[in-house]
Amino acid sequence: MREIFRATKGKVIATIFLALILIVISFVFPSTGLAARLAASSFWIKAISIFLSYVVSFIIYYPLICGIWTIIQKIKGNPEVKSGQVIISIVLILIFNPFSLSYIINSISGTNRKFPTPTPCAWGVAKFAKYSKAYTDGLRAGDTIRTINGKDAKTLATINTEALTKKVGEKIEVVTDRGTYQVEIVANPQTKKGTLGLLLAPVNCKK
Repeated sequence: MREIFRATKGKVIATIFLALILIVISFVFPSTGLAARLAASSFWIKAISIFLSYVVSFIIYYPLICGIWTIIQKIKGNPEVKSGQVIISIVLILIFNPFSLSYIINSISGTNRKFPTPTPCAWGVAKFAKYSKAYTDGLRAGDTIRTINGKDAKTLATINTEALTKKVGEKIEVVTDRGTYQVEIVANPQTKKGTLGLLLAPVNCKK
């Protein structure tokens, strides 16, 4: 067991690259969550969050790299790798791969349990991105968006799609529970596409 986890230059470099790839993927594909959660955060919050995510990824996936490394050495015919080490390595790969870890974490947190999920009736303003002009144009945290550009704002897809119909710098009508506002469309620094620059939260139906 100790030999499997013994740190070598190759294992450390491989884990560094794996952790880096996973962090990059989390930003390339916003649905993974990290990019969305940090969209309205300050530079230092983003930097600390990314660093901690990288460290955690390194620690979690090091056993996976050790398992793969040991099996590769066995395939190459290394006589020092015993059958018991191969079995342990296979177990490490089965447990510490991204899919298994995701399932385990979701099971522990209750994500995979089937609980009734409230259906959002609308979307509310949670935070403003630094580049957003929405606050200056009258919107406030806690506002519930009723319509945007004359369309019911019951889904994020509608809100995002309507924002894209306007050019950067143009105004779009946003009706909230407090009133009607003309909000300037701004460019998202990452995608360069038009957006309101808002972090929205679901407003659930009242039964």
